[in-house]
Amino acid sequence: MKMPPELGRHSSGFLLVTLIGRPNAGKSTLVNVIAGWKVSITSSRPSTTRRSQYAKKDLGELEVVFVDTPGMHQPKSELGKKMAQHTEDALDGADVIMLVFDASRPATQGDRIVMARAMKELAASRGRSCALRIVVNKIDKISKAATVQALAAYYNLAKDTAKSVAKGLDGRAPQGTTKGAADVVPPVPRARSVISQYDIEIFPVSALKGAGVTELMESLAYSGSSPTLQPAVEQAPVSRPDAIYSLLPISQGWDTLQSPVPDISQEYYVAELVREQVLRRVADELPYSVACRIAEWHPPYIACDIVVERKSQKAIILGKGGTRLRDIGIGARNSLPAGTYLDLAVKVVPHWQDTPEMFEQMGY
Repeated sequence: MKMPPELGRHSSGFLLVTLIGRPNAGKSTLVNVIAGWKVSITSSRPSTTRRSQYAKKDLGELEVVFVDTPGMHQPKSELGKKMAQHTEDALDGADVIMLVFDASRPATQGDRIVMARAMKELAASRGRSCALRIVVNKIDKISKAATVQALAAYYNLAKDTAKSVAKGLDGRAPQGTTKGAADVVPPVPRARSVISQYDIEIFPVSALKGAGVTELMESLAYSGSSPTLQPAVEQAPVSRPDAIYSLLPISQGWDTLQSPVPDISQEYYVAELVREQVLRRVADELPYSVACRIAEWHPPYIACDIVVERKSQKAIILGKGGTRLRDIGIGARNSLPAGTYLDLAVKVVPHWQDTPEMFEQMGY
């Protein structure tokens, strides 16, 4: 995987951790909490993340680079194919694959396929000791009993998938099978369990509340490529979720602002902050058709286009009397340095998701 030079491997105490999972599993929220600032925008809408994002975390002697990836799904557009390629590229050379599942819903065929993809990577990387951390996320949404069932179900899914992959299968459920992984409740696994010869552990986590994140981070010290290193977690605590917004690098003044992630521009980051506000205020069908791009960049003056595919979508973004667009602007400015003038406009660009030169201009 091509990485920014600032995030290159500097010592034997380095881990590259790639997060994968279905859309809306909570990968971006987890990375943000670990990093202590907003690496990726978040929303309740699926496929919010459209390209890989990097965050570096130093835990004592252990330097960890986390890669947040787009949710794995069946592509329906050229943009979807590009997002899928981002995820595949991020898996190349990963020391740890962090597989994130949503504990608040039963496992699906899509979850089986994602699990199989991770297992195939493990099988292909025996020489470099790739490890797997299974994160059963969103436990704050379910009871303790349901959490135990979810842990057992995904552990069982991992075992079944490992067997399927070993036999050369793709990990999918047999045709005609309707029972999901979460319908089967095997004996409850221990907090740290090893499946077969692989380094695999499973953790209950609430990325939103911060529960279980420290334990997850501690486990990275014992993953394949750095088995002897022990991170000084107490010296580098995981930030509380409610502290993320106060730690945004963007909160600096424009004269001292540095790009929060080495491989992306300030312009892309600000455009993403605007898109985040759009996603939090629109109907379910619209997020796939929305993108944001900077039209003028002269901080503190910034002009940003909100791009949609149809005129009817433009009307949705504007809202009655332009009220929704106004609220989007207010929300975005709250994450920008004081005194920023943010000029928003809604532009219709038909079929932009199937026009590579368009979405590549937007940074995807």
